[in-house]
Amino acid sequence: MKRLPLLVLALVMVVSLWGCQTSKQKAHELAEENVYKPVEYNNASIPGPEIVVLPGEMKSVNATFAQKVTDNNIRDFAELELSKANFKILERADTQEFFNEFALAANLGDAEALAVFKKGRFKTTNWLVAFDVLKAEPVADVKQNVDGTSAGLLVGLALTLAGSSDAGRIAGTTIASIKGSDRSVIWNVGLRYKILDANTGMQVATGYFEDKLEIKASMQSFLGATQAQSSAVTLDTLVQRLVQKAVQEIDGSYKTAQATGTAGGGEPEPEPAGKKNTAAAPKINAAKEKKIIKEYQAKAAEHKKQKDADAAMVAIKGYFHAIAQIDHNALLTCTCPSVHQEVEKGMEPLYKLAAQTPDWRKHLTMDVSKVSYEIVDQQEDSCTVRVSGEMSITVGKQAPKVTPQNEEYTLTRENGRWKVCTAHFS
Repeated sequence: MKRLPLLVLALVMVVSLWGCQTSKQKAHELAEENVYKPVEYNNASIPGPEIVVLPGEMKSVNATFAQKVTDNNIRDFAELELSKANFKILERADTQEFFNEFALAANLGDAEALAVFKKGRFKTTNWLVAFDVLKAEPVADVKQNVDGTSAGLLVGLALTLAGSSDAGRIAGTTIASIKGSDRSVIWNVGLRYKILDANTGMQVATGYFEDKLEIKASMQSFLGATQAQSSAVTLDTLVQRLVQKAVQEIDGSYKTAQATGTAGGGEPEPEPAGKKNTAAAPKINAAKEKKIIKEYQAKAAEHKKQKDADAAMVAIKGYFHAIAQIDHNALLTCTCPSVHQEVEKGMEPLYKLAAQTPDWRKHLTMDVSKVSYEIVDQQEDSCTVRVSGEMSITVGKQAPKVTPQNEEYTLTRENGRWKVCTAHFS
């Protein structure tokens, strides 16, 4: 019996050394998952038409996704992959004069306005391509905890009763020190691309790709030694790989298509590679051109303001969604550092509940579907949103507890992302 404590200690040392040796290797394996992986474009040897990549739309209201991926990220990914596929990309197109007006006219299919703005470096552009995220949401969230405290007490008691108090104490302490948690979140992300004719604004082609991503995190603790790891593939990596799939389809299905005939779905196919679009542009006199420019400058300014407002609404909706999901990381991501302490304090009881009860969603439901949002003041880098309606909390089979919402929240834009800078916790 006296040898048992020594065997336990020897086992602890072996496990600790093994953990130190494998952690570095595991880190390299996880990092490898997130490394950029080039794909093959079958028609890369054939020059493609001249393209301008337009800003895309982001439909996700999830705070984590909105703070990790932006339309600029997607444009950068798209320009990189389209260049690798041998398309001629007008880089930094958004710095060109009348870019916003040009993009808006294309999205509206206004051939007359396109004839006005398709000048300078836009003159030889054949296609306008946009990539939109239509879906980005976690569809499953599973968490498991392991705690050796109870098992340690039972083993320690059994050995003590068997006549070895030292062995019982050491074995009980060792087993009780075993702690562990595993969390797996599965994301579903859908990306659409669309190709527009740069002269008419008519849609040439469109396609949609969807993929799932499992983000894992685990922690094991043994006699004070803790090992934690998480999967390295990130949301922006998943989006980049969806962009690669879209570009593969554009390269394989549309680059070399004939000008006559139809593409899938009965849509007109693009002109052959290298062939200039010879469609005659509408003739516009100077007075009318000036009027169109003024009209589209006002439209572009209003469109930008609306996009900013939409992004702010995504941020505040994401904030309430993160509260309902007790999502600690998302709340820190979508709020300003100045309110982090208040958020932590207000959410502390819910964080403890989620940590101690992995299946808390079976017993607690927070419904924010009846919360409404209205922008009451909007500046370039700040806005105020009035939140009204009601939030309900249901515990077990009890009747829902309804909490009226009637507060104003201040949002500011930091590095192009809106963040909530007010936290109302009672």
